[in-house]
Amino acid sequence: METTRKRTRNLVQQSRAAVRDALRQSSSVAGWESLQERDADGRATGPLPYSQQALDAFDDAHRLDPDNIGIVHHLAIAHHALAWDLELQGAPGATRHWELALGFWRVVASSAEFWRDLKGKLHNCDPQADLSVLDRTRANLMRDLLDIHVSFIRHYCERDEVARALSHVSIVKCAMIPLAVKKRLVGEVFEAMTCGVPAARQSQAYDSAMTTVERFLALFPDHLRALRLYAEACGEWASQLSFRDDWDQIVALETKARPYVERLAAHPELATQSLAVTALTNLAGHIAQRCIDRARAEGVLDAATAAARDAVQVALRIGVHWGRLGAPHAAGHDHVRKAFAACLNCRAALLNQEINEVIADSSDARTSLRVALDLCRTAVADLQEAIRADPQDGVLAGNLEVMAGNLATLESQNSLFGLTWSDDE
Repeated sequence: METTRKRTRNLVQQSRAAVRDALRQSSSVAGWESLQERDADGRATGPLPYSQQALDAFDDAHRLDPDNIGIVHHLAIAHHALAWDLELQGAPGATRHWELALGFWRVVASSAEFWRDLKGKLHNCDPQADLSVLDRTRANLMRDLLDIHVSFIRHYCERDEVARALSHVSIVKCAMIPLAVKKRLVGEVFEAMTCGVPAARQSQAYDSAMTTVERFLALFPDHLRALRLYAEACGEWASQLSFRDDWDQIVALETKARPYVERLAAHPELATQSLAVTALTNLAGHIAQRCIDRARAEGVLDAATAAARDAVQVALRIGVHWGRLGAPHAAGHDHVRKAFAACLNCRAALLNQEINEVIADSSDARTSLRVALDLCRTAVADLQEAIRADPQDGVLAGNLEVMAGNLATLESQNSLFGLTWSDDE
């Protein structure tokens, strides 16, 4: 009795396996049959790359037999061909089928069974054939498949169809491929998307050039060549702006450029790329110089109105920020260091003027002294930073000596009051 039950269970299992195999075979065969193009008499004249009926059948077959590399190969070809047609028609859905095709091609590329069988077929066709060509094809398959997306990016950028270009950028960016291959492809995407920048710079259309690079950086925010190109375009623009006539443009430019140049200044590979360093320091130097020129033109300590003094403070704040971006990367007595040090020196002078005004207000001596101490400490810190930027400037050393003496006097007066205030109180 037990033997009969075992035999029955085995028969059931074998029957189920046979049914599953039949279903797999029928779906696969149905897919292949659906690819056949037929003449008026119904005779097959050759396979189509895809049809919707074939895709549905192969999808069913893949669900039933996901390890069947032949089915995966059919799906890779079908989705790839469909993506091509949709792309050329400008129809929606192309991106989805490109991505599906790449996923199936990736499985094909990693299947030793597929390439072993392909070598066998090639050998049967030509026993003298060089089978290593298939090894090279396999190794380069994903890179070669992605090359077409770089071409589409270039094509759409030239036609100013940004959205369609970006869909292909996303495909390359998300592709699961070796890092070295992805870097090369991203480099090609960079060339394709920014190919119009040199002409824009030549015609001084700097805002257009910057916008083009910004589109690329929106997708690859830490791409060093793009950040360098951006800084170069900004630097050329800044060099042509006057602190007298174009101040609003200078402020708009530095505001727009700041987040990108901050990324450039913090880039871990910046020190190894001399052209990127030059682009950064040139831009920072131009902006810092315009800022110190603006402050001096307003008279710094002799600003006639509150608005003029505010304008000086704004200019110096911008100049100090850009000096801090560029000075650490500048060698020797680079112009950005000197402009940066000058901004800090002028800011310390303004603080000293404010200290005198605070002390002159004797309505609350303790509060005035406390405020004066904070201002003086800031001024001393600014002058110390200025000397680090331009250590050969003797004027800075003299100003620091005077300000340090003022600080010592204020601290002595503070001790007489018997007060202790923390820096962050």
